Amino acid sequence: MKLFKYITIALSSFFMCGCSDYLDNAPDDTLTMEMVFNDRTRTEDWLSGVYNRVPDTYWALLRTWGYDSMGDDLDPSQRWYQWWGNSLNFIIGQWFTWDAAIWKENPIRIRSAYLFIKNAHALPDQGVSEADIERMKNECRFLIAYYYWLMIEAHGSVPFLDDLADVN
Repeated sequence: MKLFKYITIALSSFFMCGCSDYLDNAPDDTLTMEMVFNDRTRTEDWLSGVYNRVPDTYWALLRTWGYDSMGDDLDPSQRWYQWWGNSLNFIIGQWFTWDAAIWKENPIRIRSAYLFIKNAHALPDQGVSEADIERMKNECRFLIAYYYWLMIEAHGSVPFLDDLADVN
């Protein structure tokens, strides 16, 4: 019985330690920041991603966030409920939480813009001059201010970071 136990322990330890080198490998298709910002197309894609996250303010204000319907001057009928259900809940008092997604999404948008400002650089061999990069960085600075303004409009006082926050 002791011999069987020792053989089982030896075999299990042999099989459990064989995969560590295989499992510690990173995928081959993972992009790094250097790979993104050393390529013109990927750099422009990152900037368009910062722009792509700009919310449609009036549609969101009216339908999702419910700013218009929170006032007492709007009196829609119950037939609107199938299209404007979330917004109508504010009027008739059937809402429990207000999730405008501003508090959870805008910091992600701001961080993406700060990452662009920190990592973007001129690529003269690909036709991206220093002036182009400075213009793109200024666009990101404007978008950062705009995202902060949306948060201030919805929540009042918000924490302001003027650079990337250390995630650690």
